[in-house]
Amino acid sequence: MSPRTHRVEPHRSGLPGIEAMSLFSDHRFPRHSHDQYGIGVMTAGAQESWSVIGQVRSQAGDVIMVNPGEMHDGMPVSAARGWRIVYLDPALVARELATEGFEGEPVLRPVARDPW
Repeated sequence: MSPRTHRVEPHRSGLPGIEAMSLFSDHRFPRHSHDQYGIGVMTAGAQESWSVIGQVRSQAGDVIMVNPGEMHDGMPVSAARGWRIVYLDPALVARELATEGFEGEPVLRPVARDPW
């Protein structure tokens, strides 16, 4: 049995309502949700995850996103994968968007990939 890989490094933002972390892991995360918006970048490897739109795959270079309360999970595709992510308090996001005239709640999709 090979040793497990799981490294999490929190980053302090110093700003209320904003948290950040880096992760490199071969851990399989069960379905769960977060109270915040999450926006990150895959830095290594690939993962498959269940989301509200079904099964998705993300790989190094992709932007990964999650909405508050959205159920999701995550499994490495073949080896450990990594990402860096920022979590944003929904009230902070709502205040900032209101200053831009945006009404309603934004909805993030699970993965964005640059086609180039």
